[in-house]
Amino acid sequence: MRYIKGFFMAWGMFCSIPCPRRQWDEDARHAMLSMFPLIGLVLGVAVGICWYVMELIELPPAFIGVMLTAIYFYLTGFIHIDGFMDCSDALLSRRPDMDERQRILKDSHVGAFAVVSLLFVILMFSVSMSAICTLGFSTAKAAILCMIFVLSRSLAAYDVINKPSMSTSQYTAMREAGRGGGLPLIILSAVLSAAMVASTVPAMSITAGAETTAPAEGNVELSRQVAADGMVLLENRDEALPVQQG
Repeated sequence: MRYIKGFFMAWGMFCSIPCPRRQWDEDARHAMLSMFPLIGLVLGVAVGICWYVMELIELPPAFIGVMLTAIYFYLTGFIHIDGFMDCSDALLSRRPDMDERQRILKDSHVGAFAVVSLLFVILMFSVSMSAICTLGFSTAKAAILCMIFVLSRSLAAYDVINKPSMSTSQYTAMREAGRGGGLPLIILSAVLSAAMVASTVPAMSITAGAETTAPAEGNVELSRQVAADGMVLLENRDEALPVQQG
């Protein structure tokens, strides 16, 4: 029951899709982290559906990539962008003092490092999505994209649970209370393993399909042309060969 509650807590915090059951329980915070990868699955399914619909109405691949980028960031509630911009300002400031970096991290003002870093992220994300959309929609490609979202959140949750955090972090008290490991780590490991397996199977099927079908389709017309030319020579139509009949 606690992990079901943790799933809906993660949904309400890390996803802007209306949560069917909004609730919060501080004792289930560690369960919320273990359910974080499943939010990637929810987002992946939503983005995949949007990709399929835009592919049906035959929008240009570049435009689909830009739209999927906007949809993805909107569905996350922009919460990850906010944290990324804060970290960019703090890390790229090159301040040797850790306290000074933490002060910059918590500053509500947006610095130049944050803006430039955000532009690079949006540009790379849009180009990557457009490149994927150029290949055309398929269930296997959508599954790979979905598993990328799951894998990224699995690694993020694993780091939050295991790596040292700031003294002012809300997760510090959870770790000090000894609620940072155990079953959440087992669930994270299982999700991570399942995501890796599920992402390699569609990739193998795409590669195998490309290697077997593409050359075959290209050789069908060539084989027919060679056969037709061979019949012309065998029958010596229009005296194509300088030989006497009979």
